[in-house]
Amino acid sequence: MKVDLPALCTFLALCQLLVCTTAQDTGSIKTRLGLLASNLGLDPTAESSSSGQSSDFTDASSTGNELSGRSPQQCCCEPLGTQCEEPFGGSDLFGSGLIGARKKPRVNTRIVNRPSTLEKVQSCPASQQTCCYDASIDLSVFGKTCLNPQQALQNLPWTQGCQESQPQGSKQCGTRNYNRPVSGLTHGQASPGDFPWTCLLLNQNNDFVGTCAIIPNDFSNNNNAPTRKVITAAHKLKVLGETDLLKVRTGEYDASGFNDPEAQNHEEYTVTRILKHPQMSNSRLSNDIAILYVDRDINLNHPYVNTACLPSCDNQFDYQF
Repeated sequence: MKVDLPALCTFLALCQLLVCTTAQDTGSIKTRLGLLASNLGLDPTAESSSSGQSSDFTDASSTGNELSGRSPQQCCCEPLGTQCEEPFGGSDLFGSGLIGARKKPRVNTRIVNRPSTLEKVQSCPASQQTCCYDASIDLSVFGKTCLNPQQALQNLPWTQGCQESQPQGSKQCGTRNYNRPVSGLTHGQASPGDFPWTCLLLNQNNDFVGTCAIIPNDFSNNNNAPTRKVITAAHKLKVLGETDLLKVRTGEYDASGFNDPEAQNHEEYTVTRILKHPQMSNSRLSNDIAILYVDRDINLNHPYVNTACLPSCDNQFDYQF
């Protein structure tokens, strides 16, 4: 007698399906379905979900495109514009929405997926895109090198907009001149001249208006040239009345008086011009900067006074990571 094996396998599978269905109705029998279960969409151990189907059919979100219970992924940064190809061949059918997770397509289930909007995945740099793969795949076998977002951000080259110019002058900008911290200081307390570019803004009554920083006359950072400029936060100037006087005090250490360990008195200058950023916003505090011009050259020979260095060009620090 000649037996049709394919027909026999189909018959046995249907019989097992009938037994499993009867068991679910009576709750008395649970038949192990073995290797045939995956082809029938059933659990091999006869453990049933609320719908009677295996997790391969039901483990998906309501959108049908985002898997809620998928295995861990490895996310890589790849050049912008390239497709996230599935290592075993084919495109990202899940990520592009061409395959629904409930449809059980006849493709390898370890398919590349772009990260779901429900997942928190650290983003790649602006010039790259994120492609995520099953964590169990060794991408090196397929000639791929995976650079995760954290590594990509660390290895990103930074290009300055211009080369920094060498500060000029016998007393270079951004430097301070004192031998060592004075004795008797408490924790966090500075010494006289520790930050020589800082200055105070006061009104005619010596009321505190804000702080400021002394800057060179131009971007060459040449301290041999005299300067009359300081910069400050523009919103600090809102407290000034139309007739108020604005003063700049340099070389100050103790505003309460000339006390130890100060060895040099401060100096004061009168502000003659205020130049605010034209796009300064008092509500958002964007472009919150102003240049103040004083009535005479600031004395940079004072031991507690120096300038802060300016950028060497407008785009020196405009690189976006």
